[in-house]
Amino acid sequence: MDASDAKLLTRIQSRLPIEARPFRRLGDELGMPEQEVLDRLRRLKSDRLIRRLGATFHSARLGYASTLAGMQVPPERMEALAAFIGDFAEVTHLYEREGDWNVWFTVTAASAERLDAVLEAIRAEAPGCTLISLPARRCYKLRVAFDLEGPTPGSLADR
Repeated sequence: MDASDAKLLTRIQSRLPIEARPFRRLGDELGMPEQEVLDRLRRLKSDRLIRRLGATFHSARLGYASTLAGMQVPPERMEALAAFIGDFAEVTHLYEREGDWNVWFTVTAASAERLDAVLEAIRAEAPGCTLISLPARRCYKLRVAFDLEGPTPGSLADR
């Protein structure tokens, strides 16, 4: 990822233009042609630095079911299991944490039945790994945007 990628990723996190040619507008703002914006986004997606580009909706109001799931995964199975989980279109976030519960992901599905089917498929792929499902009781929306152009979190520049 170069400086132009960082600038593009920082910009698209919160303000994707809503118009007929949003990537042309982004290119104009960032000093690059529309096709370069599109090519960079395709490459960043194929490199798995971004998973999706799109709007975020209140899924429950649209009739979807969702949950936060946590798993206990042995280190030697981490990579393969994370790849398996990440291949589900319903998995919107997937990350590794330190500690016993070291894999966390969210699942948003068109129905409770589909959500259960995704969780069961993951359980079947991970025998011996404990999986918990923690559906939300309340919804809190927090805005998170990462400045990919600034200092790396935890770097000496932050101290």
